[in-house]
Amino acid sequence: MVIVFLLFSNLVFADWPKDEPETFFDLPLEALMQIKISLPTKKSEQLFDSPLSASVLTRKEIQNSGVLTIPEALRLVPGLMVREQSPGNFDVHIRGFDNIPPDNLLAYAANSSTLVMIDNRIVYNYFQGGTFWETLPISVHDVERIEVVRGPAAALYGPNAVTGVINIITRRPEKKGWSINAHVDGGNFNSHNEQLSVFYNHEDVLNLGMTANTSDRDRHRDDYYDWYRDGYTDYSGRLINYTSGKRTANSAERYPHHKKSLDVYGLNAFVSYTPNDAVQVDLRGGYQNSWCQKAFVQTVSLLTTNESQSRYLDLAVKAHNFSAQFSLNDGDQDTLGVYGWKYNFTTYDFTAEYDFDAKGLCLRPGINLRRVVYDGDFIGGSQELTTQAYFVRAEYQLSDSTRVMGAIRVDNYNHPDDRYLSWQLGITRKLGGKNLLRLVYARSNRAPFMVNTYMDFTYVSGGTTLIYSGNRDLDMMTMDMIEVGFRHMFSDTASLDIEAFYCRADDYDILTIADVDQRALQTVNYYEYNNIDIRAQQVGLTLSLSAIPRPKLTLKTFATLQYTKLEDHTPRITEAKKEHDMKHTETPVLYGGVYLNYRFSRKLNLNTNLYTYTRQKFRNELRSVNVGSKINLNAKLTYRLTDRVKLYFNARNLLDDHEKEFAFADEIMGTYLLGMDMAF
Repeated sequence: MVIVFLLFSNLVFADWPKDEPETFFDLPLEALMQIKISLPTKKSEQLFDSPLSASVLTRKEIQNSGVLTIPEALRLVPGLMVREQSPGNFDVHIRGFDNIPPDNLLAYAANSSTLVMIDNRIVYNYFQGGTFWETLPISVHDVERIEVVRGPAAALYGPNAVTGVINIITRRPEKKGWSINAHVDGGNFNSHNEQLSVFYNHEDVLNLGMTANTSDRDRHRDDYYDWYRDGYTDYSGRLINYTSGKRTANSAERYPHHKKSLDVYGLNAFVSYTPNDAVQVDLRGGYQNSWCQKAFVQTVSLLTTNESQSRYLDLAVKAHNFSAQFSLNDGDQDTLGVYGWKYNFTTYDFTAEYDFDAKGLCLRPGINLRRVVYDGDFIGGSQELTTQAYFVRAEYQLSDSTRVMGAIRVDNYNHPDDRYLSWQLGITRKLGGKNLLRLVYARSNRAPFMVNTYMDFTYVSGGTTLIYSGNRDLDMMTMDMIEVGFRHMFSDTASLDIEAFYCRADDYDILTIADVDQRALQTVNYYEYNNIDIRAQQVGLTLSLSAIPRPKLTLKTFATLQYTKLEDHTPRITEAKKEHDMKHTETPVLYGGVYLNYRFSRKLNLNTNLYTYTRQKFRNELRSVNVGSKINLNAKLTYRLTDRVKLYFNARNLLDDHEKEFAFADEIMGTYLLGMDMAF
């Protein structure tokens, strides 16, 4: 069938224009070391000149590496800690600050301190903060590049950019006329991924596109960790409720497909109108549907089944020095088996900015309006969070070698009814043309979300009633950072980046016991979200080396060394206040990776990439467990069958290391796939 299809496609598309040079190595060597980025300063510039710790991951690097999902692709970026909880479901942190504070009832909630965007559209989830990666409507094959800024950046992009920002930039037509791209692969554990995109480019003025993607994964084992037994049981029907000590009555509802890990699909469309260099209008929209089992809520087991379907609309306008973006996202999500945790949501976001440029001084003032509405039993019906923000970014060229960049932002929330100030100040100095020294001081805060603000939830188990309440007057978690960075260009084909950083985070909040009412037949425990005294301090160093030692060989290697200390930590939320200082062990002391790509010929390409980290110790309110170190080695061999068709073999976790990457979660075994890419 494949041979028949290839012969048919060569006949049908024989007169279609051929692709532009498509391998990463068809670019001039100098261009590979001068990749541009826009995330740190909101304007396009060479990565070498960026005043912040930043990285760019290109489409070719993503394609060559064989990564199957967007969060997995982030393992190719320095300074990111990425762990696979169950096949295809990941936990992503910039530099760390994961599971702080430990010993929390909801210890494994999604990372709520990193801001993720798609084409500058925020995809933050306001249920209890963070990014639900499985709900992104795009796949890794829709990505043109990923830009990452490490460190607080709320002054530029708004609250929740506490540890950093990840902006996923989607593909656009690469040539005039029609173009079609298709991808399909399949392998063990029922792993398969499909993607189709159709683009039309009319004279670089009008661009149209539609994309569709699907992905499906099975778990590598079908047992579950049981909190009550402190061990794994062979199927979900035997799980014990750790509160009552009885078998869970709704196991079938909680885990309707205990062997499946991930099942998602998405549809996207866009129209882009660019009549001239000064004006551009982009309209995007899409739909996603997802089902997964991931580490989310600490109930009868760590893994929780989550369903989601949502739609989005995004309009971005640029006219000369003015730019604006409006986005709308709505849908419904359900944490299966957790009664009351089903909700509808709608998020409105509007941002407008204007550029002033006079005699070396650039000013960019702007406003941001955000309204988030959630409707669910766990928050007592329909509730809303609103934000009004005003900000300005400034940049001044002091001399040919020295540049100063600063930004300040004020966010006014409805709950808490207070104003929060974020800022960023950076200075760079070029030394001799091949060296860049930079210094950054920044502050960012996290925004409120529904659970900690409005929670209104009652749970009855046997003779105990648990009542959980939110708090509308919480102080928002805030981080300060000082960073010193150095970049050096050894030559046009080799560079080194060093970043040393100190971060401090305060004003964390958790559920604490507010009262205990012991009656004749039952006990009522009242819990409420409150701020705690804990403070997290981190010092670290990240080194990144990129080189093209030979025209056919690309090498990137990076590593982060860090130490995090917790001050005034209370071991258990159910105990009296017993504060002490301790080492934070949830973030590995050392983690990093290697990316190596070799092109044997125009037809054959081999990529190997490695991601590794040292051991960690996870703690929550019930248990503590050690997670061993791991070396995750991957390889992808690609053969170009024709100018339009490539075949490949892709091995993920090539060493088949069964070590769990996340406490109380799934084993991650080797996955091996055969696939095909087509471009017409």
